[in-house]
Amino acid sequence: MQRRLPASAPERYATRSTSCEEALRPAIICNADGIALGEHGSNWSDGIISFTPYLRANLFNGLSVDDLHGLTMAHSGLLDAAVKAVQQHLAVRGAQISAEVVRQLKTEGIYPYDDQPATGALAIERQTFDVVVTAARHALPAKGAARSLSVSLIRTALESSPGDLHAILEKVLALSDDDRRHLKNLLDSTDLTHVIGAATTVTNRLNFIQALRKILADEHLRKNLREVDQLHPMVNKNLWLFGEDWHMTRSELGLTNVLQAHLEDHLGADVVLEHELEAVTQPDGCSGRVDILMFRSRRDDNSIERLVIELKRPTVKVGPKELTQIKNYARAIIDDPQYSGVGCKWRFHLVTYDYSDKILRDIRQKDRPAGLADVQDDYEVWVKSWGEILDAGERKLRFFQEQLNYEATDDRVTQHLRESYSHFIPDALAQPQDESEETEPAVTPEQNQ
Repeated sequence: MQRRLPASAPERYATRSTSCEEALRPAIICNADGIALGEHGSNWSDGIISFTPYLRANLFNGLSVDDLHGLTMAHSGLLDAAVKAVQQHLAVRGAQISAEVVRQLKTEGIYPYDDQPATGALAIERQTFDVVVTAARHALPAKGAARSLSVSLIRTALESSPGDLHAILEKVLALSDDDRRHLKNLLDSTDLTHVIGAATTVTNRLNFIQALRKILADEHLRKNLREVDQLHPMVNKNLWLFGEDWHMTRSELGLTNVLQAHLEDHLGADVVLEHELEAVTQPDGCSGRVDILMFRSRRDDNSIERLVIELKRPTVKVGPKELTQIKNYARAIIDDPQYSGVGCKWRFHLVTYDYSDKILRDIRQKDRPAGLADVQDDYEVWVKSWGEILDAGERKLRFFQEQLNYEATDDRVTQHLRESYSHFIPDALAQPQDESEETEPAVTPEQNQ
């Protein structure tokens, strides 16, 4: 059965609103009278507008089936112009619909963003929110607390897990199968969620760097920072500081016995493996003051790499004794029959708040990177202060920080600590100060007379 293009449609090409099922059809080719002759191209899909594109032209009068198959070669210019016209229409119409959705949310007082975003990353997030909430507009509750909660959940999903946004929304909103498919296609085809995810990673890392600086720079906080249940878990979540690939790795359980066998002989009884941290407690139940040995392993078909990190307590100033210990420990591990000659590359990092001038010649050698104290074909030994590690991490992120126009202010850093590391930070930072507490007014000399 032939279909006729509506008489009100433009002469050459048009779109017509359809059901979601029909919206996934290719373009409809029509003759000058608007009679549909066949379909052309791939399925058209848009996450906001349901439509079917029609292309009508005198050139298509009397078009045969064979001619229809050769349409791209015979009339490529016309087809390209039609595609661009449809895309322009969708962009304009989509922007109009999105603006109306946003205006309505603002009128209701539930739009979750300010008019002027504080950072470039926030502007990108807001742009994506507008697209998503527009695509999901029919699935949002009509009014009340449920509507406000749904809008807030979209914002939260974008902040915390943009890559899983469509899966999250499936569980929260009553999306139809077609709407769910459209929204997934929309999110999969846009780079915005990936940009948000990258921006979130960068800002979280910048916040962590400044947060650790804040703790270590304060003498009281530094002395009261517990290694076992505070410093260690925070570092464990941020192993990218020692190399980008390490933050996705886990400790290799098979290493435990080998490391343990050499541990006490070379590093002393006050150094414990991270797997044994739960047993390190003081009589009052608090975690004990120890040095922690972390270890990770990664491998592919051609190589194996292992990372061993000794975290020194911030109160320990590393000198010749500690440097000799880590060197001897590294060599003992490398010479162990299990690992001798297996083509594994080891990296040992001795991490401290400060080190003695007496080891500067060892860690500042000509033609070596700063901090590299011992290097062989199969292992390296590094000594780094937290200041050097955080500086290096900050330098790697500086370009992205400038592009995002992001500044890790003290308020943001403190908030990040409380939200992401609430169980791992000193008590003095864990809770906001109660501004309602009454404080005694200062007494001036004049008042005291």
